[in-house]
Amino acid sequence: MTLLQLECFLEVAKHNSFSLAAANLYLSQPTLSRQILALEEELNAVLFVRANNTVRLSGIGQRLFPKIKAMYAAYHTASDELREIVSGYAGRLRIGVQAAQSPTQPFRETLRGMRRAAPAAELLLCHLKLEESYTALMEEKIDALLCPSTTIPPSDKLERLELEREPMCLAVPADHPNAGLPEIAHQEVSRYFGDVPFWVMDSDAFEAPLKPNLTQVFAPLERETQPRELSGPFASVDALALMADAGLGMTCVNQHCILQENPRVRLIPLVTREEHGTQPVEVTLCLYWLKRNGNPMLQEFLTQLAKKLRSEPERGEETP
Repeated sequence: MTLLQLECFLEVAKHNSFSLAAANLYLSQPTLSRQILALEEELNAVLFVRANNTVRLSGIGQRLFPKIKAMYAAYHTASDELREIVSGYAGRLRIGVQAAQSPTQPFRETLRGMRRAAPAAELLLCHLKLEESYTALMEEKIDALLCPSTTIPPSDKLERLELEREPMCLAVPADHPNAGLPEIAHQEVSRYFGDVPFWVMDSDAFEAPLKPNLTQVFAPLERETQPRELSGPFASVDALALMADAGLGMTCVNQHCILQENPRVRLIPLVTREEHGTQPVEVTLCLYWLKRNGNPMLQEFLTQLAKKLRSEPERGEETP
């Protein structure tokens, strides 16, 4: 049986008229009659009683009516779902957020917008350890990864969307006498916070592709302090944040991190002081994904996020 046959059956049953049903479906009456006849032959049943210029459902027609109506509705529901999947408004989207990282406002607003537009879609966020996030992305365990650009090595397999540039900060105990500094340069850390241990992760905990980038981020501070390394099960960004939260030391983080609104921790922007003036030490917060990822929901999310960023000047831009 065909969709047209089901539609003709329902329309005739609704109006008890072949001519009216044909007019509503923009068909000729002979065409509609052939569709009903073909359906009756396939089912081997007379669906309508035709007598004295009247049409009504037969007994078997009445019994089949709710089934055929349900089949017709199910077809349209399935068609809508398929269109939603193709357009990116159904299915699953898995985004990893690097440990200690906090999504930006445009990122959160885009996710909420997709939730409203596609309540049936499955939108998943998860925190990933820095040392496992790169592998999760490359092995397609996630569709995209939100993280600072300093934690992802260059790769011709990846695309990225720049969300914003944000300051790198020194995370210090909020009750330290010098925690109120508006900014601090690398070479000033030992002067103001020489009594506070500076914690870093053991570089052996990093995935090999990440070592050069991360070593470069921490190197200036390590030259000005006597860093202590967290190793083994303690070698994680979460552990660094926890040490700062507990008042057991300080570390280096980007501004959008889980310590951002922690009253026990003060984030002091890092700067460089040169002859021509003071410059902030910044990192670019990006969303990364594999070029080969064909998930329609990812493409829709990227499209909406890019629009959101364009509507907020100086937030970010798309880069190849």
